[in-house]
Amino acid sequence: MYTDRDAGWSWFILLGAHLAFFLWEGLCKGLGVMIPTLTEQFDTETWKVGLSVGLMLAARGLSGLLLGPLERRWNHRHIATVSGLAASFGVLLACMTNNVVQFGVCLVLLTGTATGLLLNTAVVLLGVYFDRLYAMANGIACAGASVGILVSAPATQFILDVYGWRGCLLLLGGVCLHLGVVGALFRPGSSSTAPTDPCQYKLVESDEERSTQSALTSGESKESCTTVSSHLVSKIIAATDADLFCNFSFVVLIICFCNICVVIIVWVVFTVPHVLVKGLTPYQASLVAGAGAVGILTGQLGHGLLVDKEILGARPMLYISHVLMAAAFLLDPLLHGLWPLVAGNFAFGVGFGITFPLSFTMLRALVGPARMSNAVGWAEAAGGIMRIAATFLTGWLYDTTGSYDTSYLVIGSLPVVVIAALLLEDVNNMICARKRMDGSE
Repeated sequence: MYTDRDAGWSWFILLGAHLAFFLWEGLCKGLGVMIPTLTEQFDTETWKVGLSVGLMLAARGLSGLLLGPLERRWNHRHIATVSGLAASFGVLLACMTNNVVQFGVCLVLLTGTATGLLLNTAVVLLGVYFDRLYAMANGIACAGASVGILVSAPATQFILDVYGWRGCLLLLGGVCLHLGVVGALFRPGSSSTAPTDPCQYKLVESDEERSTQSALTSGESKESCTTVSSHLVSKIIAATDADLFCNFSFVVLIICFCNICVVIIVWVVFTVPHVLVKGLTPYQASLVAGAGAVGILTGQLGHGLLVDKEILGARPMLYISHVLMAAAFLLDPLLHGLWPLVAGNFAFGVGFGITFPLSFTMLRALVGPARMSNAVGWAEAAGGIMRIAATFLTGWLYDTTGSYDTSYLVIGSLPVVVIAALLLEDVNNMICARKRMDGSE
């Protein structure tokens, strides 16, 4: 078990995680910039190209459920290295495709699936190697995503203009080969150490732990399953930690992750096409995307220090971040011109930059490092399903109405739903606390 937490090799784990998010989000934003060109070159509709990218992002989320079983057979370094190389090969193959179906297959089966394993490995190892500084480390790691977006948007536009879409994908695939090198930094670690996070959550116990405690309390021995089917269900639940869904706080965090996945895919994939429709030039569109990336970076780097030093609680920050995201999307149809769009995207970026890493921090505080692999897998899987719906709906509404305004209004309502769920959880916690107080009296 690794004992030198928050020091030593922990910082190389953080570096690898930062680079992994940098390369992945840079690729996603680059594909978003290329959507108008790919739509023209493949002679297809916007929603089909957007759906291909969305399915890649969905595969990234759904593949997270594979990490738990895989890490029982191979260590994290091997999983991350092989996954990183497979992800880059998917992009390299995509540059040789001739239609949108071939393009989507390469990105979904190779790039999306492999990157999901790599990024989930990074998130899990951060929980193993960091404790006291976990929120800050998580923010720095996730900041790689905003740096990737900031760099990729103008760089991809320049490469696209010079080398065309095939040359652009070839260069992006070459850059993604670094994902294989990132995996070499992921030294395996143990996940058995309990966290000491400042969040208010209590660790969720597994079914096996609860059964053992119940047997000790009642003096009864644990009985084996009476049927093969019930035994199989019990093994599946134990292997996947599906019993986490019995905890209301975990369900609320899953809703939060679903919102995160929807808003970021719409922003990453459709921001540039959206502002081009509003009349901006390609390089002005890159500036708008860059403003959002700066906002994300600000939120990611700023929130960790506030949480770790207990200057501002995780819960209030989660409310603030969702208000910012909701306002950015709901007000977007009213924004026209370069600087209003820059301001709106910056506000969205700050909100997302706080929410994304903070959700992982609160998830770890709720389930503990030992169950983090499956918990992240469930969260990413739920988000992956929502990504499919988001990309299809946004592209389809644009093809139908000729505007992204309707899509942005629909997406802007999702952070409002999360705020309502958080309020419901707070009320539920207050009721439970009052019942405990009444019971103790």
